[in-house]
Amino acid sequence: HSPRFPTQLTKRVVSLLTVAFISGGILLALEVVWFRLLQLFVLGMSRTFAIMLSVVLAGIGVGGLLGSRWLSVRPSAFRYLPTIALASGVACILAYMSLDIVARAFKGQTAVQWYEILMFCLPLMFPVSLLSGVLFTFLGEALNREVVSGIRSA
Repeated sequence: HSPRFPTQLTKRVVSLLTVAFISGGILLALEVVWFRLLQLFVLGMSRTFAIMLSVVLAGIGVGGLLGSRWLSVRPSAFRYLPTIALASGVACILAYMSLDIVARAFKGQTAVQWYEILMFCLPLMFPVSLLSGVLFTFLGEALNREVVSGIRSA
């Protein structure tokens, strides 16, 4: 006997899925922009890409853990979804502003060492990635409350 899935999705579920799709698409686009932008300041090599990707994935992972913890303390915290999305946009703008400060410290020199590359990546990528991890966790919780079945919400 196979599980039965609803043939019609509610407006709320479609909205949540749309927000998740758009949020994921924006983060993916930001990763491409970040990688391209940082090539102006760091030596392009596979290690550079690995560091950049590690920062993004660590941010998403830590954000997911923070979001999960927040939900365990305050189960209705997922209602802050719009605020987290706004904070993510503000963090993105502030991150670009911080890039100028980091670039000035290098006085036009290309970052080569792993810790130098990390100095460029962390302020630009980590805050937005962290908030995205919280956002995705909250979207999952909101969807799970609408659909009820964990299998269906996944």
